[in-house]
Amino acid sequence: MDDEPSLCQLAEDILGSKGYQIETAESAAIALEKLSNGHFDLVLSDIIMPGMNGYQLAHEIQKRYPTTKIQLTSGFDDHDNIEIIDKFLQDNLIHKPYTANTLLTQIRSLLDA
Repeated sequence: MDDEPSLCQLAEDILGSKGYQIETAESAAIALEKLSNGHFDLVLSDIIMPGMNGYQLAHEIQKRYPTTKIQLTSGFDDHDNIEIIDKFLQDNLIHKPYTANTLLTQIRSLLDA
């Protein structure tokens, strides 16, 4: 999930090239709707988003879909929702700009855990 279509496309291209099945969403509302209609092993989300940010989305996913892994990414530090920030998510944040190798390594590590 990213509100920048080009970044969604880039992540989709990187992950899709390695055989991952990808669905994109431009907002948390769309992501939550897609989650409610199917099974997803992992959600990759930007933190800084209009409406519900990545930390808030992660909190909702953890409540509703506890087996779904979450990977957050950001080009900025965000401390607006410090009370709901999961230390694991914060410690494993992928900082933009990231390389294809960084993304693929982190996603594989999360899925294998």
